[in-house]
Amino acid sequence: MPEFQTDNPTEIQTLLRAARSRCGAAAVEFALLLPLFTVIILGIFDYGLAMFRKMELVAAARSGAQMAILDPSDTTAITSAAVSSAETDVDSSNVSTSTSCECQDGTTDGLSGCTGTCDDGSDTRTILTVNISEDFTLKLFPGTISITGSASVRTD
Repeated sequence: MPEFQTDNPTEIQTLLRAARSRCGAAAVEFALLLPLFTVIILGIFDYGLAMFRKMELVAAARSGAQMAILDPSDTTAITSAAVSSAETDVDSSNVSTSTSCECQDGTTDGLSGCTGTCDDGSDTRTILTVNISEDFTLKLFPGTISITGSASVRTD
């Protein structure tokens, strides 16, 4: 530590008081933490937008599933219903449908296709699932993430 050459004791006291002073410490701490808080808030904003978009895709998939109740074999109408209820640039290439079968208890044990009966003797249930996917561009961080909405409905 450098030595101060002074004959005036008040100068030394003033220097010691300045070294112990806390004036401006809060402003410095705020300046250091502000970028971190900004990134956290913008990240929460990005996450909220992505979750909102996912809810919209799930709602569009539900519209397609509702159409499947009327006619499960008409995949064109199912896809059209899902695309028309989507709020953004979703087209038919983003929509897919799949059919699966299960027993009354929810298992798929002993099934060979969607015809016939299950091991326990019960009939099979046919489930149609509508999936809609979209690439979501993040606002804060560079890149995109894939968001998928899906809805399933029993068709028989």
